[in-house]
Amino acid sequence: MNKPTTPQKQSTGIAPPQGRLGVLIPGMGAVATTLIAGVNLIAKGQGRPFGSLTQMQKIQIGHCND
Repeated sequence: MNKPTTPQKQSTGIAPPQGRLGVLIPGMGAVATTLIAGVNLIAKGQGRPFGSLTQMQKIQIGHCND
């Protein structure tokens, strides 16, 4: 018969990041390439973020009583 096992407490540490981060975006289409280009421009200080994500505070959801 199988003996019951007791869980072992093992400390695992996470190493600090080194090098660059690679991100896989399947189906590199128009939307993904535009996203990557925009993020690169913002990171280099050559562009500003704009679009639906930056306008979230202004989106009306539901019935508007104006």
